[in-house]
Amino acid sequence: MLSYRRDETLREFGVLNPQWATKGIYQMLNASAIHAAGGKFTLQSFGEALSGETYPGVLHAFLLALMIRFRLCHPLDTTGTRYLIPELLSKEEPPLDADFPPAECLGFLYHYTSVLPEGLLPRFIVESYVHREPSYAWRSGAILERANCRAMVRGDLQARTVTIRVAGVPNGRRELLGIIREHFERIHASYEKLPVIARVPIPGYPDVQIEHELLLTYEREGELRIAVSIGGRLQRFDVAKLLDGVDLPGVVRSSAGEHDSTWRSPLDAFVAYSRNDAVYLDQLRAALVPHERLGELRLWCDALVEPGQLWEREILDQLERAQIVILLLSNDFLRSSYCMDHELPRALDRQARGECEIVPIVVRACRYDKLQLGQIEAVRPDNMPIDEHDRRDPAWEKVTREIDRVIARLKKR
Repeated sequence: MLSYRRDETLREFGVLNPQWATKGIYQMLNASAIHAAGGKFTLQSFGEALSGETYPGVLHAFLLALMIRFRLCHPLDTTGTRYLIPELLSKEEPPLDADFPPAECLGFLYHYTSVLPEGLLPRFIVESYVHREPSYAWRSGAILERANCRAMVRGDLQARTVTIRVAGVPNGRRELLGIIREHFERIHASYEKLPVIARVPIPGYPDVQIEHELLLTYEREGELRIAVSIGGRLQRFDVAKLLDGVDLPGVVRSSAGEHDSTWRSPLDAFVAYSRNDAVYLDQLRAALVPHERLGELRLWCDALVEPGQLWEREILDQLERAQIVILLLSNDFLRSSYCMDHELPRALDRQARGECEIVPIVVRACRYDKLQLGQIEAVRPDNMPIDEHDRRDPAWEKVTREIDRVIARLKKR
């Protein structure tokens, strides 16, 4: 039986026959009208693609929520009216090489030694959509942009590679590359035994790459330079400079899939939100990627519950161990019984005992100040909710600075 009591859209229903949901989603993925639209659809598309007798209109939002939860689609706007299924995007790649000359870009490459799963790139497109340029996405790649930097992420199923090129200012390029790598590392970790090798291009020689893991080994062993054969001659390169070129300044470096806890211990941050505000959750997660890569935060939300886990126990366990509890406030949050009657009381109780700090962020205008929650100062960049900002990145950057202050206070304890 499928049951999701944490989700406002899903909790009203339980599916005794999971094949009913699977078949409905399969029909949506194969609907000719959605194919013709390049994977774009609305809630009304369910009524056009599915039998009204088997899938009545009252259950269409349920199927849509399942598709979002299983990362099969993502919203195209913050209003939740239009969606995209990346697996139905065109296979044709736009001519963009001139915008990303290898010699002038920060580069990174993943090589999949056995197979590049067909669903990996569409899933990346779903998870990174908050940074994607709307006009540039195809089935095996996308253009992302952040803070005046642009990145081309291109997959090649036959060569079993994903190539990343980032153009823009140096620090901005490294931050955007860090966000992209964080997405891929999460996706890689969700596969069982997916052999993948990360490679770092040599500056000035973009066709020559060194395994990222080998560079980490050199650094751990105290080797300052590495010899690379280029054009039949050995040339030596500074190991730290090669790693610093693709990592954020001060990042705690570790092997793929590992977290180095010997240098510092990241603070656990729990995010409580309404499913109707999932787009703001994704924007927050993207804004906090540098904190995660630097080992300052370990962010958790219910979207990270793995299949087979007892979701409510996992949510409450994570909430009990969190040092920071972030609340994404909106009218939907305030009317969510799970947020208000389960997560918030536990967080307030733990804060009263000095076990955590609560950081409310107003993502959409609401009267939280009428409730007990209003006694806690909320984050409102430039005194406005997030959704009222024309440019979201600067607004979230101000949010992260408030979180920096919370981190500093907690580290002094």
